[in-house]
Amino acid sequence: MPDAVHGEEDPALADLRLPHLRDHHQPRRAADIVRGVWDIIAEGFLNIFRFFNMLMNGG
Repeated sequence: MPDAVHGEEDPALADLRLPHLRDHHQPRRAADIVRGVWDIIAEGFLNIFRFFNMLMNGG
């Protein structure tokens, strides 16, 4: 990050940059996260369906 006064990067702040933001695999990682979240949501709905189906069938 450039220093507001001198226009140079502060070496103390250089370590605070997030390297994963420059990662060229970021779209793949984002897709994996979305897929994981979708799997959790789908499994949750399936479990709710199974629960109510069990209640309705007395089982």
